[in-house]
Amino acid sequence: MGLNMLNFPNLPAKILMTGATGFIGKRLAQRLVSSGCEVSAVVLPGEQTLLPVGVKAIPGDVTISAGIAAAVRDVSPDLLVHLAAAGVTDPGLSFNESCRVNVQGIINILEAARAVPSLQRMMLIGSSFEYGARRSDEDLDPFNAYGASKVAAWAYARAAYNAWKLPVVWVRPFQVYGPGQPANTLIPPAMHAALTGQDFRMTPGAQQRDFIFIDDIVDGLLAIATAEAISGRSLDLGTGQL
Repeated sequence: MGLNMLNFPNLPAKILMTGATGFIGKRLAQRLVSSGCEVSAVVLPGEQTLLPVGVKAIPGDVTISAGIAAAVRDVSPDLLVHLAAAGVTDPGLSFNESCRVNVQGIINILEAARAVPSLQRMMLIGSSFEYGARRSDEDLDPFNAYGASKVAAWAYARAAYNAWKLPVVWVRPFQVYGPGQPANTLIPPAMHAALTGQDFRMTPGAQQRDFIFIDDIVDGLLAIATAEAISGRSLDLGTGQL
């Protein structure tokens, strides 16, 4: 599948991202640039070279409120996409670190967004880990620090919608795979083992996962970015098949 799977003619013109050097963020940024959007991204110092071509780098850190406020104010985006997070591929993430990055980071983003009257949508990325071992039609019940921090972040996002009428939408992607996927996740080492004839150590396989291809996730995010009347909602993004 290529970069341009579906066309979205009504994308916002000016976009600010966090997490644009990550697996999902980089692919999304590429699609936005190829669609003619003006894309800027807050990136940690030293990571500018990891951004896709055409994305303007703004050195910063989501945990530092003054820098985030300045970036949001200077760009004055139509769409703000927050993907930056700690613990996506780190099951040992501490509770303190998950709070520092994932909870305080989103608080800083929400506070900064209050000063941007042109903002049409805030697309905030959660995780299927918010459900823990439960199904997506059941209550949230995280089993690690990463999932718990995302549940807390969603609570703040929903509160910001209720209190300040910020145009937030919370998106929970399920198990994303495809080109550019981190090497320490399931599919890349499994493929390597299959191609090289090596054994692949794994659990008995009792878990059930909803795997979705990276370009399908990006299409879903672009559809959400242009959808009407969804502010304040949380949306699961997967195939619906286990």
